[in-house]
Amino acid sequence: MDIWNHQFIESHPIFEPLAGYVTHWGSEDWPRLPYLQQLFTAAGIKNAAGLPLRLISQGLDGTNHILHNIAHAHDHDHDHAHDHDRLSYEQRLYVYGELLFRANNWHDLLNVLTWLRFPHAKAALNARHYWAMICYAEQSPARSQRGRVRDTLTLFDESGVVVWSADASLLDQIRYFQWTELFWMRRQQTMNELQLMVFGHALYEKALAPYVGMTGHSRLIQVSPAFMCLPLARQRAQIAVVLAAQLRNQQLWRHPYELAPLPVLGLPGWWEGNNSLHFYQDTRYFRPGRRSVATNHLATI
Repeated sequence: MDIWNHQFIESHPIFEPLAGYVTHWGSEDWPRLPYLQQLFTAAGIKNAAGLPLRLISQGLDGTNHILHNIAHAHDHDHDHAHDHDRLSYEQRLYVYGELLFRANNWHDLLNVLTWLRFPHAKAALNARHYWAMICYAEQSPARSQRGRVRDTLTLFDESGVVVWSADASLLDQIRYFQWTELFWMRRQQTMNELQLMVFGHALYEKALAPYVGMTGHSRLIQVSPAFMCLPLARQRAQIAVVLAAQLRNQQLWRHPYELAPLPVLGLPGWWEGNNSLHFYQDTRYFRPGRRSVATNHLATI
């Protein structure tokens, strides 16, 4: 979907956490880079190295950003400008504070919005990416694979969801793939006592034209009953802080299995066809668990 739709924020409940950042957007055309840069500057968005983020226009092919000498990238010298464009996306973001951006592109626009919504978590994720690249290249210089840490970080960056509840049994039903129980048998309780916020910009992009099969990969957080009584805006703000701290934790994000798959269109109100038990019996979407959940990380705050 590459057609501008200024009403996208109202098209699906998934976008609600981003609503505050698009209230002044016009209806004629895509938001332009200078305007988005003003939003970044006004919000004081910085990377984990403390550099203010600058949006850098990128061609649609993105072919000029190839990684070279990754193990030595952190020893860069600004006099070596000719190496600048040879750095990867994550390196340019961390080393120079440059966020590559393609105009008229939903994926990149939604990435900008998630930076505005989760500035500290996005910065922490980029830093983890960068140092994982360095460590992996130093430990395995002859190998080109990304490594599991980066795979996990990328999975969350693209399709991540943060889910929280005071009721651990609701979170366990996500971990154990108990979809009918969660979304149908406990439907009202799920609506009242389970909250979530999408982090992954690719998952936001899919919601522009939602389809059965959309799946998030969730970080589960058990909170106190008192926390659930806070206004939703305060809950989201505190969860964003917790998420950033988790992303800085070197003991986490080691394997994709730490993230629990979540068929997001099962959430009440998120799909017009989920008002019957029959919908949740489709095991092509609501798949049974095929692995141990022992590696799923359940945080508590």
